[in-house]
Amino acid sequence: MANEQHLSIIQAGYFDWNEWRLRYPDMQPDLSEACLFDVDLNAFDLHHANMHGVILNACPLTFANLSRADLTGATLIETILIEANLSHAILQHANLVQTDFTAADLSHTDLQGICAVSASFSNATMSHANLKDADLRLARCQEVDLRHAILMNAQLANTDFEATNLSGANCRGANIQSASLKNCVLNNTDLSHADLVGANFTNANLGTAHLQGAFAVHAIFMGSQLTGAILDEVDLRWADCRYVNAHQAMFTKAKLIGADFLEANLSGAHFEHADLRYASFKSSNLSGADLSGADLRKAIFVGANLTNANVSNALLSGADLRSANLQSANFDGADLSNAKL
Repeated sequence: MANEQHLSIIQAGYFDWNEWRLRYPDMQPDLSEACLFDVDLNAFDLHHANMHGVILNACPLTFANLSRADLTGATLIETILIEANLSHAILQHANLVQTDFTAADLSHTDLQGICAVSASFSNATMSHANLKDADLRLARCQEVDLRHAILMNAQLANTDFEATNLSGANCRGANIQSASLKNCVLNNTDLSHADLVGANFTNANLGTAHLQGAFAVHAIFMGSQLTGAILDEVDLRWADCRYVNAHQAMFTKAKLIGADFLEANLSGAHFEHADLRYASFKSSNLSGADLSGADLRKAIFVGANLTNANVSNALLSGADLRSANLQSANFDGADLSNAKL
């Protein structure tokens, strides 16, 4: 329970509270389980405070200092934390539905298991934050710094991450269905075994990202950078991969049925034993690519560059190779029955 003296001081207002914090810098305020909803806490110094289980619904906390505060299990529904400092704070399992963290500092903050449905984190700093098992469905996370954040098994469906930096973040096993990741930076991000169905990665940078085993049916990667990305055993059926740069990317044993790689740069990419039935590679660059053992039945290679490609032992029955550049390509053991040449 909260310390009654501390409660009376905070209710006295901004000047009394902040003066008391300056006078007793080593004192840890105890506001645990206090009900402070609708109290104006703008710019209050609450650093290192014990606020376990506190109720702060609809409280204005703009510019407040909550660094290293313990808000485990707190309720902050529709709370306003614009430009607040929550670095290194603990908010495990807090209720943050529709809370506004716009431009807040949440770096190194422990947000494991939070419920932040429809919350706003736009322009926030969240590098190295722990969001494991967090629920951020429908949240607004545009232009957020999430470098090296932990988002394992997080619920991120329909979340807007446009222009956010997620480089080095761990999103393994996260649910990112129908989320917007347009123009995101995802260099070396771990998206392995994530649910990416219908997610939009248009013009995103996924260089050296890990997507192995991800479920990305109908996902959109148009114009994205996938150089050196690892997509082994990914499920990209009917995905939109037009104009991608996937130079030396790994698609080994991937499911790519009906995927569209129009004018894509796939030079040096690995598609060994991938399922590419009905996939379209119109005018794409597959020079030096390895398609050995791949299932390419009914695939379209019209105008594609397959110079020096390895297509040995591939299934190409019914494939359309008209106007393709096949110079020095290796078709040893390939099935070209009914292929259009």
